[in-house]
Amino acid sequence: MWFWGIMDIQDKSKKSFFSFSKKDRIYLAIIVLLFLFELFTPGFSYFFSRYRHECVDLGLPSGLKWATSNVGASEPWKYGDFYAWGETKTKKTFDFNSYKWKDWLFENYTKYASGGRSNIMDMPHKVDNKCVLEPGDDAATAKLGKSWRTPTKEEYRELISGCKWGWTNDYKKTGISGVVGVSIANGNKIFFPAAGWKQWDERNLKGEVGCYWTSSLSDDPDDAFFFVFRDNRFSVSREMRFYGQSVRAVLVEK
Repeated sequence: MWFWGIMDIQDKSKKSFFSFSKKDRIYLAIIVLLFLFELFTPGFSYFFSRYRHECVDLGLPSGLKWATSNVGASEPWKYGDFYAWGETKTKKTFDFNSYKWKDWLFENYTKYASGGRSNIMDMPHKVDNKCVLEPGDDAATAKLGKSWRTPTKEEYRELISGCKWGWTNDYKKTGISGVVGVSIANGNKIFFPAAGWKQWDERNLKGEVGCYWTSSLSDDPDDAFFFVFRDNRFSVSREMRFYGQSVRAVLVEK
């Protein structure tokens, strides 16, 4: 790479910055400027991350704009990655033992432990009353940048009621099954592929069911809310938070 070539020249000849070629000086200046903008200008990070992912305006009452593809996917029809609720890295196995926020000793949770039952063994536990994902635990924010997040259960319900939905077995001739939502307000469309879900290291009901995490913990902290569909049936339900599900992001407006 050109950068290592510059370092090699500097080591051998101990030349100053101004002895580099004009092209190399421009490259170095750009790197320094990007670093300074990232360090001192939070708005720059927002601007940059906002355009890393496409979104669609469905004319919803909240004005929320939805990403057109899943986290980890480069196209709307691609499945993307699976995540446990509150984790920002995908993995092979999804169970309680591999869950980031587990407590081995008490079979409890170390974070997002609400006042409900936060203990599989019903043992005493510490309560933090956190019931919505923080940015540091949000896969959408971690993968797409500060201008994106996972939607809440209320925002998914708004999406469901704000669109007319239909099942397709072959979205745009890709052979991928899922649901298409057509906005009642402006006619814009959004597609959710039926990626299935994961428990242990097994993928279940691929091409038949779509499961998408919300950022909302249920009143029973063993579970988190998720958007689920099969054929033309849609709901916001809840499931064990260490299962692997898809994530769809929404844009954070500033």
